[in-house]
Amino acid sequence: AVTGSCVTCALRRHVSGRAPNMALGAAAVSARGWRLDSLEDGSQRIHAEVQLKSYETFLDDYTNQLKGIEDALDDSIGDVWDFTLDPISLKLLPYEQSSLLELIKTENKVLNKVITVYAALCCEVKKLKYEAETKFYNGLLFYGEGVADSSMAEGESQIQMGRFISFLQELSCFVTRCYEVVMNIVQQLASLYTSSKTAPKIVETTGVHFQTVYEHLGELLAVLLTLDEIIETHVTLKDHWITYKRLLKSVHHNPSKFGIAEEKLKPFEKLLLKLERQLLSRMIFQACVEQHFDKINEPTSVSKNSTFAEEFAYNIRTIFSNVESKIGEPSEIDQRDKYTGTCALFVLHFQIFRTLDKKFYKSLLDICKKVPAITLAANVIWYADQFLMDKMASAVKLTEKKNLQSIKIQRENFLQQKAQTLSKDVQSYYLFISSWMMKMESIVSKVQNLENFAEDLSSRCNVFIQGILYANSLRNIVRTTMNLYVSMQKPMTKTSVKALCRLVELLKAIEHTVHRRTMIIADSVCHIAQYLQHQALNSISIAKKRVISDKKYSERRLDVLSALVLAENALNGPSTKERRLVVALALSVGTQLKTFRDEELLVLLVVLKKLDVISELKERIQVLCNCNFLYWHRTIFPIYLDDIYDSAVDSARIHYMFSALRDCVPPMMHARHLESTHMLLEAFDKEIMAMMNEHLLDKLCKEIENDLRLSVHTHLKLDDRNPFRVGIKDLSDFFSIKPIRFLNRFIDVKAYVTHYLDKNFYNLTTVAIHDWATYSEMRNLATQRYSLSMTEAHLPSQTLEQVRTERLPLSVALTMMGILEYRVLHRTKPF
Repeated sequence: AVTGSCVTCALRRHVSGRAPNMALGAAAVSARGWRLDSLEDGSQRIHAEVQLKSYETFLDDYTNQLKGIEDALDDSIGDVWDFTLDPISLKLLPYEQSSLLELIKTENKVLNKVITVYAALCCEVKKLKYEAETKFYNGLLFYGEGVADSSMAEGESQIQMGRFISFLQELSCFVTRCYEVVMNIVQQLASLYTSSKTAPKIVETTGVHFQTVYEHLGELLAVLLTLDEIIETHVTLKDHWITYKRLLKSVHHNPSKFGIAEEKLKPFEKLLLKLERQLLSRMIFQACVEQHFDKINEPTSVSKNSTFAEEFAYNIRTIFSNVESKIGEPSEIDQRDKYTGTCALFVLHFQIFRTLDKKFYKSLLDICKKVPAITLAANVIWYADQFLMDKMASAVKLTEKKNLQSIKIQRENFLQQKAQTLSKDVQSYYLFISSWMMKMESIVSKVQNLENFAEDLSSRCNVFIQGILYANSLRNIVRTTMNLYVSMQKPMTKTSVKALCRLVELLKAIEHTVHRRTMIIADSVCHIAQYLQHQALNSISIAKKRVISDKKYSERRLDVLSALVLAENALNGPSTKERRLVVALALSVGTQLKTFRDEELLVLLVVLKKLDVISELKERIQVLCNCNFLYWHRTIFPIYLDDIYDSAVDSARIHYMFSALRDCVPPMMHARHLESTHMLLEAFDKEIMAMMNEHLLDKLCKEIENDLRLSVHTHLKLDDRNPFRVGIKDLSDFFSIKPIRFLNRFIDVKAYVTHYLDKNFYNLTTVAIHDWATYSEMRNLATQRYSLSMTEAHLPSQTLEQVRTERLPLSVALTMMGILEYRVLHRTKPF
C-alpha cells in the first residue's frame, strides 16, 4: 500500500506537469488536420484543464483509498478499534498445549501424583462450571420465552416441553457427573488427611493446606445450588411439566390413537419420574451433600476422619476470612462467588461430620447484613440466610430465627437507602469512570519509558485492575438492585430506573474503552504478565535458597523443595490457567516450615492474584460487563427511551444501552423449547424495535414535523413559541448519532426521520397540490435547520384544472380573432 501510494503521487506530479502541453499539442494537430481558422478562442485550453482536473480528482480519490487500505492493514498499535463494526476480535487468553503430566514433573514421584490428582479434579470442575454457565443456565432461563401467553395455541406448552425433554436428560447426566466429581474430591482429600493409624500416610500434611481445591469444590457446589434456584423460581417450566404429565396420562389410556407402542410408554414414564425426582424437586444440591462418602471395605473413613474434619473446617474459615474483609468493599473482585461457595461448603461439612460451629454460622449470617442478596445468574437472586435455614433447620435455634428476621428487615432498609443514594452513585461513578478512561487514553498514547520500564508496567497493571474493580462494583449495584426490586415485589421509581440505566451505560463504557485499545492492551498484558512472573520467581528463589542452606534432611523438607522447584518450572512459561493452578497447588506444599517470611508470603500472594487478573483481563471484563440480565428487565427500556427523548442532550449514549441489549443474544442460542432459536431472536427484535419506534423515533418524527410546520406558518396566530417563556428543545443532537447496531440491522435515526418527512410531504402535496410551495419551504427548512438530505418531490406545481383555466382566455381570444377574420373575408367578396 505504501509503494502504491508513492507511485500514484509521482504519477500525479508527472501528469500535472506535462498533461497541459500534451493536450495542447493534440489540439494543435487536430486543428491543422481540420484546417480551422487561426483564431484561438481558448476553448481547447479550457477543455484540457477540465480533463486535467477530473484526472487529478481521480488520483486524489485513488490515493485516499490506498491510504485507507494502508491504515487498515498497518501494524501500528495505536489504532482505535470500533466495538460495533469490527468483524474481528482479539483473544488474549493463552491456551496450554502441554498436559498436566508434562507440567508436573519433579524427582519426587509421590508429590507429583498428589499434585496431578488435585490439578486434574480442579480442571474438571472448571469445565463443568463453564458448561453449566453457557449451556444449562441459559437453556433453563429462556424456557418459555419467545411466545406470548395470549398467542400460545392449544397444546403448544406440551410441544415445547416435548422438545425440552432431551435437554433435561442431558442436564440429568451433567448433575450425575457433578456428584461423581464431588465424591472424588472429598475422598481424595480424606485419604490425604487421614487420622487412621492403619492407613498408609501418603505425604506429611502438617502445615499443608490445599485451599485451592476447597475453593474449586465450593464452585461446583455453587453450580448445583444455582440449578436448584433457577428451576425453583421458574413458574412456566413447572406449569408446562404438569400439563405434559397430564398429556402422557391421556396417551397411556389410548396409545394407538397417538401412534405409540404401549411397551415404550413405561420406560418413558420411568425416565420422567427420575427427571422430576432429581431435577424438579429442588433436591439437586441436597442429594449431592447427602451422598454416602464412606467407601465400603476401605480403611479410611470420611465421616469419622477427625483430621480431615479439622482440615475441612480450617480451609472454610480461611476462605471466609479472605471474603469477609473485602466483600461489599471497592476492592472486591470475586468475593461474592466465593461467599456462595463457602456457604455450600459449610453445609457439606455439616452433612458429613454433623458438627456445627455456631460462632462461624453467625459470622456467615452477618455478611447478609452487609450484602443483602447475591445474584447467581441473570435474574436469579439468592438469599444466604434462607439457604442456611433450609439446609440446617435442625441445628438452628429460636435465637437464630430472630436473627433471620432482622436480616429481612435489613434487606428492606437496603432497598430504601439504595433508592435514595442511586443518583449520588451515578455522579460519583461518572467521575470515577471518566477519570479512569482518561488514564487509559494517557497510558496507551505515551511511549513506554525504557529507563523506568518496571514502574511503567506497574502503573499500567494498576490501571487495568482498577477498571475491573469499577466494572465489578457497577455490576453488583445494578444486578442486585434490579433483582431485589423484582424478588421483593417493590415498585421502582422512574428516577431509580434512569439512574440504573446510567450505571449500565458506564458499565458498557468500560468494555468499549478496553476494546478500543485492544492492541495496546494486548502488548501491555504480555509484558505485565512477564514482569509479575519475574517478581514471583524472585520470591520463590529466595525461599528455595533458604531451604537449601539448611542441611538437615527430612521428607518434609524434600517435599517443600520439590514443590518450590515445581512452582518455578510452571512460572517459566506462558501464564495459562493450568500453570497458575499448578503454582497454587505447589505453594500449598511449599509454604510450610516457614520457608517464606510473613511479609514475603503476603507480597507473593498479591503478585499471584494480580497475575490471575491480568492473564484473564479481557475475559473478566467481558463477564463483568455482560448485561444479559437486562432481558428480564426490558420493561425499563421505554422509560429509558423517554428520558433520552426528553433530555435531548448527549443522546449518543444510546449506543451503550443497545450494546447491553446485544448481550442478551448469545444466551438465547442455547434455548431448546422452540423449533429454532431464530424465533426467539425475532420476537426479541420485534419487541425492542416496537419500543424504539413508539418511544423515540415516531415521537421525534412528529416533533420535527410540527416544528417545521409551525416555523413556516408564523403568519398565523399560534401558541406562544418564545423560547424564554416556554423553553426550547434542540433536537438536532439526535441527527449526530451514528447508526445504532442491533442484531442484524442498523438503526439510522437521521435516515428514519428523513424518510418519514419525505413520505409525508409527498403524500400531503399530492392531496393538496396547491400547498406545494408550503411543503417545499418546509423541505428546505429541514435541510437548513437539521441538515437532513431531503428528496425533491418532482410534482407539478399546479393542477390540470388550473392549467386549463389559465389557458382559457387565450383560446377564447384566438377563437374570436378567427371569427372576425371569417366575417371580414366574407364581406369583401362580391355578391
